[in-house]
Amino acid sequence: MSVLKLRLYQETVSYTKPFAFKVGETYPLPPYSTVLGLLHRVLQAKEYHKMAISIQGTYGSKFEDYRTTYFYKKKDVTTMPINIHHLYDVELVIHVDANKELLEILYKKLQSPCEFYSLGRREDLVQIREVKWVGLKKTDDLITTANDMYIPTQMIENEDHPNFQQIKYQLNTRYHLVGEQRVWDRVEAWYVSEGTFLDIDTCVIDEDGDIVFFHLAYNPAS
Repeated sequence: MSVLKLRLYQETVSYTKPFAFKVGETYPLPPYSTVLGLLHRVLQAKEYHKMAISIQGTYGSKFEDYRTTYFYKKKDVTTMPINIHHLYDVELVIHVDANKELLEILYKKLQSPCEFYSLGRREDLVQIREVKWVGLKKTDDLITTANDMYIPTQMIENEDHPNFQQIKYQLNTRYHLVGEQRVWDRVEAWYVSEGTFLDIDTCVIDEDGDIVFFHLAYNPAS
């Protein structure tokens, strides 16, 4: 089975957490909804396309700055400086699985982008450094993560291990409109740091040796 592998780079970015009103905290990696949004923008999609994605990466450091935020209450407008957290020197590895026709369209559009894309906020520009096809295979070798990554909780078995001290997130994936309100589907996932031993029987890796954990438990290309 072949999937798309993307290598992306961002000099600075804030993947701001929802409902972070007083402090603009950032996720350490882009949530699934953010990456799916980028891919749908590349496709110029008018409707949702089913995809499975795997997200991993690293960043060099964190820093903070301030942004003026406007609050509207009836006819009154007030402002407040909000502390925004940023990541610096971000490198991402994204795997994408979908039906082959969709992947081929995505591959062509990523090879010749028609605009400058962002990932996170609109001002968080992203460089597409590599797009290629890779094969996947299962391995029963001992696995240690080479990057920080998201792993859906149902795919990991060693969360009670004393050395497995990671962060659990409820990450948005896609939304449905209920009236005029967006209602999000979510995936519960571990944020697993680089160098973590994974106590699992089998794992999926690509031909470069990078681990792959898709956010969907099935293969939409099958």
